[in-house]
Amino acid sequence: MGTHPDYDNWDASPFESRYRSRMAICHEHNLRAPPPAARPFGISVSLDRGDPFARLVGADWRMEHWFATERERDDALADMAGRHLYSRLGDEPSVRFEKIG
Repeated sequence: MGTHPDYDNWDASPFESRYRSRMAICHEHNLRAPPPAARPFGISVSLDRGDPFARLVGADWRMEHWFATERERDDALADMAGRHLYSRLGDEPSVRFEKIG
């Protein structure tokens, strides 16, 4: 087994390098069923202008999450948009969430 491009200088046995590569789905062997073929419902996550986190990830940072059903998407959106359990009093997230599909 060859080494992963991210570990060109890493000298490891084939057994170790097998677990150092990126996987399409994390822990795919733990899935109860194959993932759905289509995920037409999504959430777009982006940052408000002036967010300090943008200095780390870039002003145009954006992430998309996709779901098989509208209900799954809406449940995830409610969870994501809720107040973070460990936020300090007065902290207000400056993340924007938009439904896709």
